[in-house]
Amino acid sequence: MLTSGCGQPIDPGHAATAAGAIVTTIVLIFLDTSRARIGASIGLVAGIAVLIGGLLMSGGTAPPRAPTPGFYPDPRAEARLRYWDGAGWSERTRD
Repeated sequence: MLTSGCGQPIDPGHAATAAGAIVTTIVLIFLDTSRARIGASIGLVAGIAVLIGGLLMSGGTAPPRAPTPGFYPDPRAEARLRYWDGAGWSERTRD
């Protein structure tokens, strides 16, 4: 399970969707095909593929689901694992 900078678990599908959107945007901004016609086209197709794959992984436009309760890597780095109760991080840890 991925975690954000603020310690919240991240759905891999949403992460892939964001990455695909960023790559597609960057390729479209720099889409100067005068010299790199094939490379730019491949980059655009790859970015769109990652975007679509991320949308499919995350279930389209469905709201993100909270991760199931359990022990995950401690975002505070105070212990090896910290318990996610479904709504937030608890004080329960495991080393």
